Amino acid sequence: MESRVPSSGTGRVRSVPHPRYTLEQAEHLARKAFAMGARHCDQDAVAQAVNYKNATNGAFKGLRAAANYFGLVSYGSDQFLSVEEDWIDALHADDDEAVRRLRREAVLRPELYRQLVDEFADRQLPSAEKLARQLYLTPKYGILKDAADTAARVFLDSIQFAGIVDANNFLRPRADSTPIPGAGSDAANKFEEPQSSAPPARHSAQPSTVVPTSDESLDKIEVHLLGGRRAYLFVPVPLAPKEKDRLKKYIDLVLEPDETSEVQG
Repeated sequence: MESRVPSSGTGRVRSVPHPRYTLEQAEHLARKAFAMGARHCDQDAVAQAVNYKNATNGAFKGLRAAANYFGLVSYGSDQFLSVEEDWIDALHADDDEAVRRLRREAVLRPELYRQLVDEFADRQLPSAEKLARQLYLTPKYGILKDAADTAARVFLDSIQFAGIVDANNFLRPRADSTPIPGAGSDAANKFEEPQSSAPPARHSAQPSTVVPTSDESLDKIEVHLLGGRRAYLFVPVPLAPKEKDRLKKYIDLVLEPDETSEVQG
């Protein structure tokens, strides 16, 4: 169990190590280093690429530490920095699926994040304010009050960017959820184009008067057919009310009777 630790030589208590910068910002740093050769990159050059004067800048050191906590880069001093090999392979191959997998793995590397993911798995996430309060009021997390706001915000932004938060703000660590638009918006650049949603396939809905109840976690959409019949579509991921209404309107439009064919009949 992590706990608060005294600062060396002063006796001052400080929070346990944790990222002060988001996963998105850490990936931005790693991508800049990758563009410079990926291995043994001069840290002054990397710092300037992410808009800092040099590698001795305190903010750059915090960003570099976050990238290390997430397992994106490694370094032994202020001189050179290398991107981790699995990230090099994924970026070189332009493998979007591998990058998404690495993000999900990265966000579970910090000890604080593993504890929080275990705590909120398959539950709706609290607000940043409430999470910050929980962090400093719960001794096992080892976070002091003056660090809690940043720790909470960075955690929430990072898990959204990693794609493990669904549209209803539930944490889904075992599934690749669609990232919430705007997640990690404080980063200097965006790295992924928004994922476009394909329109629902035009399958024929089968009428049924029996509603399956074997899986209460499925979202149900009721579709009205001709003759007063009804069919039910069960969606394996939770949908926001607006998404459910939009999908239902689309299905109703597809199933709308052809007036010409009715006249001919």
